[in-house]
Amino acid sequence: VATSTADGILKIWDIRKSTFVSYDNHEGRICAMDISVPDSDNKCSIVTAGVDSKIFVWKDKTSEKVLELKEAD
Repeated sequence: VATSTADGILKIWDIRKSTFVSYDNHEGRICAMDISVPDSDNKCSIVTAGVDSKIFVWKDKTSEKVLELKEAD
């Protein structure tokens, strides 16, 4: 389960353990989030977009940021 908050925090929940990992990279509210279908390793990617004009792509259940896109000048 993944949730996002008005203060820009993405949380990935492990509902079996009642724990979560949080990511706080947006400078403001997250306004969109999408989760990919699992790949061959059964991992998903999570994409967040914020009012800060940034898009982040995350690997499932890790703190590894895969890609950061910023608004073009």
